[in-house]
Amino acid sequence: MHHSTLERELTKAEKSVAQSHDRVTHQRAVVLQHRDKGLDGAIAQAILEQLETSQRTYITNRDRLREQIDQSSGRSRAVTGTWPFRP
Repeated sequence: MHHSTLERELTKAEKSVAQSHDRVTHQRAVVLQHRDKGLDGAIAQAILEQLETSQRTYITNRDRLREQIDQSSGRSRAVTGTWPFRP
């Protein structure tokens, strides 16, 4: 893949990671609200688990793109940057 294409894809991937973080944070609050009110939180918990799975997929994709960019530019990254931002 061309370097500029990888950079565009990385931008999209970073946006997906950030959005998924917001969604997971919100859903965690929903789960806690259900618990606090004594409501059945099974569905809210299941949604949270799905969002967390998606988030891990987005992070993996973002890290893969970072590695591809580093390889295409001759750089080496010993450790990926801290989530969700690229150093």
